[in-house]
Order: sequence, then C-alpha cells, then structure tokens
Amino acid sequence: MSNDLSIYSPGEAPVYGRLNKQAAMWLFVCLLIFMNLQTLSITGWVFEQEESGVVVKVYQLILLLSVPVVIYSFRALTKYIPNYIWHWVVWVVFSSIVGYWIHGFNKLLINYLLSFIAMFLGVLWGLSLPKEAIIKAIRYTLLVMLAAVYVKMVVFFDAILLFFNEPWREHPYFPMFYGGGPNLEATWIAFFSVFFMSKNKKWLFYLVWGACISVAFIYASRVAIVLNVVTVFLFYFSSYVRRWERQLLIVLGAVGVMYAAASVDWEAVGEKFVGLQRLLYIGKTEDKGMQGRFELWEAYPEALRLGWWSGVGAGNTVPVMEKMKEKAFPEDNVHNIYIQFLSDFGVIGGMLFLILAANVVKDYLFKDRNNLFLLSLILYLVAGFVQFRGGEPYFYLVLGLYIGTKYGQSNNQNYSTHSTLQ
Repeated sequence: MSNDLSIYSPGEAPVYGRLNKQAAMWLFVCLLIFMNLQTLSITGWVFEQEESGVVVKVYQLILLLSVPVVIYSFRALTKYIPNYIWHWVVWVVFSSIVGYWIHGFNKLLINYLLSFIAMFLGVLWGLSLPKEAIIKAIRYTLLVMLAAVYVKMVVFFDAILLFFNEPWREHPYFPMFYGGGPNLEATWIAFFSVFFMSKNKKWLFYLVWGACISVAFIYASRVAIVLNVVTVFLFYFSSYVRRWERQLLIVLGAVGVMYAAASVDWEAVGEKFVGLQRLLYIGKTEDKGMQGRFELWEAYPEALRLGWWSGVGAGNTVPVMEKMKEKAFPEDNVHNIYIQFLSDFGVIGGMLFLILAANVVKDYLFKDRNNLFLLSLILYLVAGFVQFRGGEPYFYLVLGLYIGTKYGQSNNQNYSTHSTLQ
C-alpha cells in the first residue's frame, strides 16, 4: 500500500469528515480511561481469580463499536501507516490462522485484533486532533488513575501490611485496576511519568515519577522499578533538561553509586524494603519469579522447533510447551515478547516486529528524543524483555498516536513532526 503523503498538507488529512472533533476527543478520553480500568467488564469488576467464560471488558466494547469509524477512514489509514506495519498486521492474522489450524485456537488473537483497531484509531486521532489537546487529555487521565491507585492502596492497606510482614508472598494481593496482578499494574503505572516531561513544569514530572516509583516499591515490582529508573535517564538525556542539570546528575549519580557500593549493607536494607530485596534476589534460589521464567525459557526451544517458520499462532507458545513437556506452567507467556513473537509467528513474524521496533529506536536516537509518544514506546520495548505477552492495546494506541501526530495539525512546535516511520 502506498505511503505517498504528497497529496496532503499537514492538518488536511481526510479523517472523520463531517464528524465532530469534540466527539472524537470524548471517544479518545473514554477509551483511555477504560483501557486503564482493564479489570472492568460490561458486567462489573472481573478479577483474575474470578474470571471464567467469555468476559468482555468495557474498553474492548468501545473498540468494537469504533470499527465503523475505522472503516469510514480506511483510505486515510492506508496513506499514513507504513507498509512494514501493515505487513506485521497481516502476518499476525495469517500466521495465527495457520497455527490454530494445527495447534488449536487461542483467544489472544482477539486481543491483537482489538489492539490493531486501537492503533488505527490512534492514527486518526493524531491526524485530526491538536497534539497539545491529546497530551493534556492523557495527563489528566493518568493523574486521575494515579490518585485512584493510591486511594485503593489506602482501602486495602491491611493487605499491603500483610505482605510487608510476610514478604515470601512476593507481592501484595488485592483487587487491581490492571489485568495481570500487582506486577503488571505497577509496570503500567511506570509508563505514566513519561507524559509529564516538559521544560516548564519539571516539578510535576518529579512528583508523578516519585508517585510511580513508590507504587513499584510498594508492589515489589522489579520491572516497574527498572522502568522508572530508565525513565529518569530518558528525561535527562532529552532537551527538556539543561546541560548543567545533566552533568550534575552524572556527577551525583557516580558519587552515589561509589558510596552505595562501598558503604551500604544491602542485605540489611533489603530486609526493610521488600522491593529492593527482590532486586537483590534476582537469579537466586529465593527468587521464585525468575526461577519460573528460567523454567519457561528452558522449555521454549520445543515451541520454537514446531513454529520456527509460520509460528504456532498468537498465544500458543506456552500451550505447545505444556503439551510437549507434559507439564503445566503457571504463566501463559514466556515473559519476553521478542522470543514470544518468534515462536508465535515464526521467524518472519519475529523479523517483522524487530523491523518495527528498530524504526522506533531509530526515530528516538536520530530524530526526536523529546517526543513523548516515542519515549513511551521505548519503555514498552525495554519492558518487553521480561514482561508482556503481546497484543497490548496500549502499545498500539501510542504507536498510532505517534504516526498520526506526525502528519496531523502542526499547531504545536514543541513536538517533532519528522520521523523515519514513513
């Protein structure tokens, strides 16, 4: 499909036609809110231990109801979405159909299809709505969600206290807004502070970042802690920070690392801070989480052997491993999207996603280190080495927003409109 954009001027994309842009913004905000309330279904709150049968989440219903908008604007999508992304979309569907014919159906394909709809909508919103308005809507939504998470922690403070008294539980367990338990909730929250980076309100970034990393420590999520640290580095190596601030961070960081290495008794500190303790236990026998991942990775070659070319189908890697090893695994994915894609969709699918990821990284390194959408995508790609199963609507929505805002209304010069994703 063509990517020739010469027939359109910035802000003149044939998107939404006569549809009210205010209605488009309300649809965006509603989807954003309910994508952060992943455990809310059309019949009420659905938590992992209660989930059974067919469950339709509210955000999934919104995506399904938005299909006519996507169809109406499909011509614009073919003009703006790069060919290699279309190749990835088509191959995910084709490979899954072939894999399911051999290894059985997995509902993860539905997640992928809904995620692709989220990406299409993201492109349309990016083309049609002011970039400033999109960023502001995201910020307000994330602030509300962060406040809700802290209210929830106060309500379930007894569960948190129990966890700190019995750290062998690995995480505090109580109802979560995000699917996948406390580890994934803390991981998603770790993405929040990226959207608060700016030159004029650094205090707001530090406030939100502090709130996010506090959740990571309370939930004892190592991935979330690492992502929050990565976020600080991304912030300080952007132009949002002055040169002297960057140099100060490097000096203070070096001094802090040397002092910590020479003077701090990490074992003693780890006994008081469970999140830090879990970082110190990585790879050790006490680390049940990593031991589980090692078991998955040891069995992984079996699934890769069966699906190295066309793949075993979206989400079928672990079921195939269980069948080959005659052993049940507690996880439904291998906790690494890159090898998951390689077995789910074969070497072709794995390469197609790597091409997509490489272009995101290339844009970040050589085009725009300040683009908030790009920074968020980079965080997802980093977390993907030990987290996620693929088909996350958040990633595809942000990807769509990034593509769309490059060619949409360019009334805000604080964000780049140049990219290699074209």
